[in-house]
Amino acid sequence: MSDRVPPHSREAEQQVLAAMFRLPNCRDDLFTKVRPDDMYLDPHQLIWRAANDMHNRGQPVELVSVAERLKADGTLPNVTARYLAELWDDHGVGAAWEHYAEIVRDCSTRRRMIHTCTEAIRDAFDGSAPSGELVGELERGVFALGEAGFADGELVSLSEAVREALFEMDDRIAGRGVRPVSSGFESLDNIIGGFRRGELIIVAARPSVGKSAIALNFALYALSQVPTLFFSQEMSKTELANRALAFQADVPLHVISGTKTPTPEDVRKLVKAADVRAAHELWIDDRP
Repeated sequence: MSDRVPPHSREAEQQVLAAMFRLPNCRDDLFTKVRPDDMYLDPHQLIWRAANDMHNRGQPVELVSVAERLKADGTLPNVTARYLAELWDDHGVGAAWEHYAEIVRDCSTRRRMIHTCTEAIRDAFDGSAPSGELVGELERGVFALGEAGFADGELVSLSEAVREALFEMDDRIAGRGVRPVSSGFESLDNIIGGFRRGELIIVAARPSVGKSAIALNFALYALSQVPTLFFSQEMSKTELANRALAFQADVPLHVISGTKTPTPEDVRKLVKAADVRAAHELWIDDRP
């Protein structure tokens, strides 16, 4: 695999660089979407890093100023002023810069994937670390790939955000779009508007007052609306299953946990509750 050229697109990188010089109004978006390391070719990395730093400092980003910056950094011989001029002369882009930026980012992500997997294969063959540790390292590496990506957000004015909010409200009234997930508590839904995509809801309180219990209730109520994944750092999957059955069957928890013998009616309720829960998708991860 070492003799294969990593994914990249010279043409796409050149088009993005040209857009950076030619379209000053798009520079904020360009520098947000594309990082210096996303460029594969060294000259392109040098140009992008210098221009990005100048832009962040409020300095003009033009052919001459960037060339002077590269000269001051001692990297101009690796780029040459002539190459900068060619970027301007030979690559004219308009609205298509977003398309080329996506190509550059996609290639960059693929290179990071290759690097992460290659390191995992090397470490697995090496055999110096326990397999559990290697799996953990691989998981962290794969997670970092997602973290290295950029959010779908963008810089918008308040008027644009308000307009989008009104469109979303109109869609909800008309029954279109994604509806919020109810918490199961009407008074809470009236305050927070339910659970909506992209939001982070934190339940905070002192120890042993039922934070995990109410979070599980949220998840159980959400089952009738969306598939649900529940992460637990405290209770095991068996404890969570007991609580879920008690909630669904309306049976005291101590009946399920074994401190009290269940009555035939309790057993009937629990069997029925188990059938109901099996029909919904609740996934539990109780790994530390």
